[in-house]
Amino acid sequence: MLPKGQERRRSAPRFPHRNCNGNAKSADYYKQLARTAKATAPRAVHPDTTKQNMSNITKRWSEYCKFLQLDPQEYLEGAGSEEVMVFFRWLLDQRSTIKKRSTLNEYKRMWMMVYRKSTGRDFPREQAEHLQNYIMQLSVTYKLDILDKEKPVLNADDMYLILHHHWVRDESIFPHERQRLQLALMLLVQAYTATRPRVISYRPTNHKKPQWRQTEGF
Repeated sequence: MLPKGQERRRSAPRFPHRNCNGNAKSADYYKQLARTAKATAPRAVHPDTTKQNMSNITKRWSEYCKFLQLDPQEYLEGAGSEEVMVFFRWLLDQRSTIKKRSTLNEYKRMWMMVYRKSTGRDFPREQAEHLQNYIMQLSVTYKLDILDKEKPVLNADDMYLILHHHWVRDESIFPHERQRLQLALMLLVQAYTATRPRVISYRPTNHKKPQWRQTEGF
């Protein structure tokens, strides 16, 4: 028991910004929030590489519309699968470096993301299916490579050879010998988790440089 005349102090609330009943806002606030959420769709958050790719396809679309003497935004809003197919054909005529069908598929994916961002709606599903058929036709017309690039992965024997070379045959000089141990650990973590080197090791990047320069050296 507390001494006479001394009252027990109440502990400070764990969340001082909330009310005692746990409701931070009124009911009308959440009703209004629900109405606002129905009227506005949340904006997608894209990584830097996706933003760069979207910027590139937007630039190509603007160049194409300038060539046709059309307004890029208006032409985008009214575009269907046929207009996009002709745009891809123009890209193939302008850029002889496009050799694979997968490149057109990536352009299609980026263009549809730009379409969604600019118009606020998805590209019609039926039109997207027609566009994919057009890409198949363009692959035949322009003799594009339809095979996916092989990406072989390491197996246990490969990892054994890498670690054996690292510990037995490698004559590299490290600034500190503990880094030799750390490198072996990073190789094992990559093998166990299938992650890329940038995920495990820190390397400061300059976002003002083109993306291909940021990944140089990995």
